[in-house]
Amino acid sequence: MTRASETAKRYLRRGSLGRNVATMFSGSVAAQILGVAILPLLTRVYTPADFGIFAVFYALSAVLATGISARYEMAVVLPRGDAGARYVLLLSILLAIGLSSIALALAFVAVPFVQASERYGALAHTLYLLPLSLLAVGITRTASSWLTRTKRFHALIAIRFQQVLLVIAFQLVFAIADLQQGFGLIFGLVAGQLATMCYCLLQMQRDRLFRLPGMRRLVIAAKDHRQMPAFSLPSGLLNSFSQQSLSLVLAFFFAPPVIGAISLAQRALKTPLNTITLSISRVYSQRLAENVAHGRSNVPVVVKTVRFLMLIGAVGSVPIVLWAEPLFDFVFGSAWREAGRYVVWLLPIAITQLAIRGVSRMFIYRKNHIGLIWQIFFLAGTLTAIMLGGVAESVKIALVAYSLFGSGMYILHLALTLRYAGGSILSLFRP
Repeated sequence: MTRASETAKRYLRRGSLGRNVATMFSGSVAAQILGVAILPLLTRVYTPADFGIFAVFYALSAVLATGISARYEMAVVLPRGDAGARYVLLLSILLAIGLSSIALALAFVAVPFVQASERYGALAHTLYLLPLSLLAVGITRTASSWLTRTKRFHALIAIRFQQVLLVIAFQLVFAIADLQQGFGLIFGLVAGQLATMCYCLLQMQRDRLFRLPGMRRLVIAAKDHRQMPAFSLPSGLLNSFSQQSLSLVLAFFFAPPVIGAISLAQRALKTPLNTITLSISRVYSQRLAENVAHGRSNVPVVVKTVRFLMLIGAVGSVPIVLWAEPLFDFVFGSAWREAGRYVVWLLPIAITQLAIRGVSRMFIYRKNHIGLIWQIFFLAGTLTAIMLGGVAESVKIALVAYSLFGSGMYILHLALTLRYAGGSILSLFRP
């Protein structure tokens, strides 16, 4: 047996980091292939304006869902024992239920104001679905953290497959029912999220996690991980708003068809990349936390991963730059050719996100407050870039400025994380 095969065997042995990453990576890629394969059907039954309405709803849901469990779902992987992790899990679920109920009350207040909007008045009554979306996302993320902790990565893959398949299936069904103005896309999203939530509840019920431990233990769990709502929550909300700011902010300047084209560009480019980084982060978060707890350095694994992902991003960007516009015309339909141009302008931030987001995890080193400060500067800069393009009535200025500034900020985030891990950004350039 060769040395290379021996190395591969060790890397992919059962229970190893390499095996877990390979499992999550292959499953996520397969799920995204399914989603991308069916997406051209959606672009032919829904218009860019439909996607524009949907993009605003999805952006609102994504931002609010970040705080639906006060970020306690991220802390499920941190306790040493499973009993402590179960208390954090139950706290996360109870918060999701309570905060989604508050969101329902707020939806009744917001509907009349949204109805008055000239461009996006059609979005108003879909706000009643927003609390259901928030609840489903909160419970699904909490369950995913538990499955990550218990290293049941095949169940995580099943969750991802179900959500992609069910959301698209429901969206196609509602398209046949002739729900216009983006309603079919929105109803399909929420229906798929709720179905996935039910599967997650069954997974947690099999582990008998729903025995309430008493208020005292929940309070202790909340205090033990108070850095999550204190620092990670504001940082997460700022990050989520930054990620969704293109749709939310540019909606004030441009009509739904433009927002729809931008959303498709983001979806076609970032969905596969985000799935890869999410898969890596779920596996690596557990390993990075274990290394810190046992006094081991995280610098080598972070450096190797970033180098590898940067190479993938650089190679993959070449055909995108050369053929994005005709490819979008052919695959998604002539109405979507402009989205191909938007993809090229968003490449810099997409590549840096691919390489850095999955392993640059400040909360592992208890540096949540630094992450919050970074996020404030990130949001301020990206909002300035987007609004500059909006005021100039130029989509190109908005997207290029957003992309370049955002990529620079992610490189700064990596430099800070490597410093707290005991290394340096220069480690990337050393053999």
